[in-house]
Amino acid sequence: MNILIFGDSTLATVGNGGLPNQSLPHLLREDGFNVKDLSTDGQRISRYYVDHNGNKVHYKASIADFIDVVKHTNSSHVILMAGANDYKQNVQMADFFADVDATFSFLKNAVNKGLTDKVAIVLPVWLPSGTVINGAASYFSEYCVSLEDAAQIHNLDIYDPYDSTFNQAQWYDGDHLNAAGHLALKDWFRANMPFLA
Repeated sequence: MNILIFGDSTLATVGNGGLPNQSLPHLLREDGFNVKDLSTDGQRISRYYVDHNGNKVHYKASIADFIDVVKHTNSSHVILMAGANDYKQNVQMADFFADVDATFSFLKNAVNKGLTDKVAIVLPVWLPSGTVINGAASYFSEYCVSLEDAAQIHNLDIYDPYDSTFNQAQWYDGDHLNAAGHLALKDWFRANMPFLA
């Protein structure tokens, strides 16, 4: 099994003095899985965001722009966990859904064409989820609903680890998990995704 992971700093960063080898992708490797991790700080799905002057700006490191790497990685399973930065960077909901829809359509076609066997979409986690409206006049929960809607349209499995997984002590700063949080997330992945059992 070859797993390709797309994510943001939630997966790439271990807060509170944690080490890279305590991150979820590394923990999955320790459990014997072959993992290629493309998670980076600031990663998002959308191609565009609105800057402080109200201008629509192209974001060069969006998952929507490089999702076609799936064609070249010989990955049997793809996991995508992102969306928090789209919210934090005030991506308009229409733009967000358009890029999510295009990304998920590509992933579904990748399954249909035999480029990968399985795609798992994981809703982003963020400690203050749903309580703060952003510069696009939207709540974090609305971005999660868009992910759920697009996953349903393209018949992709979607998972929500937030409510049942974390407690306050497993967060570093509200945005990032500490080592205990990554371990809890890894355990949740393995308990809820059949291909990781």
